[in-house]
Amino acid sequence: DSVVVFNELMYHPSTADARGEWIELRNLLSVDLDLSDWSIRGGVNYDFPIGAKIDADGYLIIAAQPEQWAGSSVGAVLGPWDGALANQGELIELRNNSNRVMDQVSYEDSGDWPVAADGAGPSLAKQSPYWTSLDASNWSASVTARGTAGTDNNPSLDLTPRSATVIDVESSWRFDAANVDRGTEWRESTFDDTSWPTGQAIFYHGVNSSAAAAVRLVPLDPVGDGGINSGAFYTHSIDFGSADTGATVNGVSFAQVTTANLLTSSDFTWANSAGIRSQGRASGVAALPGPLADVFRDYVSNGLNTTDSTVTLSLLGLTPGTRYVTRLFARRNTETSRNATLEFANGTEAKTITLDQSSPGFDDPDTPYAIEFEFTAEADQLTITATQHDATRPWLWFGLTNETV
Repeated sequence: DSVVVFNELMYHPSTADARGEWIELRNLLSVDLDLSDWSIRGGVNYDFPIGAKIDADGYLIIAAQPEQWAGSSVGAVLGPWDGALANQGELIELRNNSNRVMDQVSYEDSGDWPVAADGAGPSLAKQSPYWTSLDASNWSASVTARGTAGTDNNPSLDLTPRSATVIDVESSWRFDAANVDRGTEWRESTFDDTSWPTGQAIFYHGVNSSAAAAVRLVPLDPVGDGGINSGAFYTHSIDFGSADTGATVNGVSFAQVTTANLLTSSDFTWANSAGIRSQGRASGVAALPGPLADVFRDYVSNGLNTTDSTVTLSLLGLTPGTRYVTRLFARRNTETSRNATLEFANGTEAKTITLDQSSPGFDDPDTPYAIEFEFTAEADQLTITATQHDATRPWLWFGLTNETV
């Protein structure tokens, strides 16, 4: 039934804590309380001077070395006392001016008592000032080293969400497309990866429709399926050229698009800068041995022999707000370079990539690959523009897919 109680004990401070031992009292009343002629008895003996008081709902520190508290943020510090708090534990009592025991605690450094308070840095802190001081289960090690003198033993936590950018969503990374075992050498910080190609890779879990658009270069397994599967939803799947009747990969049918029907499709438009078109078969490299063979068997291109001539392909019927990945399939046809700049544009989002179609930077120059554009649609149309930089060597369109993420 005491109105002033033991609230925190630093009975075994760490060697780094120059403040030494101290005891904290807590006033449970909403008015100041006069402590004149009160005392602490037990392992230490201290008599409160005339005029000593503890503030309403406040704290009071009694220290073995009060001079060590000079300049601290703790307002009220009394002391010194006679004796010392035993590291192994003992009984201490708080008595009023009539010598009545107002509160007492018999702490220990083992058993049910928290051992972290025994020299490791934290204090012995009561979990609630309103709980009895004699029960070990009502005490714990303080939440901070050196205790919480003059403040709540269980300070409220700031749970305000904070964010920090560790990796930018549009960062570019070097990657190895050689499909060979590099062992562990590549993990070392001194490993030279300057010969590896560079591309963007978005990091996320699930579908992040607010993520910025990104374009990246992705090598494909020559015997693989390029990730094409019938479980995905494709708004467009196109196989350019006339060497076959259109590819089928894992149950996904590709529409065959030739120079004869480029301008008649209902779900995309095609525009050459001068209206001249050509088509051909991939002849300078061996046919792929896997499911992508028909996609890479032939192509359609701009046949105009003028530097910086363009082809603009627009995919129609997209749904604004939906996340898509467009994959433009590419591979070298011969060793002759084909330098071009590709721009992917939808609404206000536009990304470009400039590369040599015949030499994108992979260890194996025959590696098929995809130029991927991942974006959240702002408009119902995606435009892909290929601008050739060599007069006689336009970009070759092998095939593409556009799927929802």
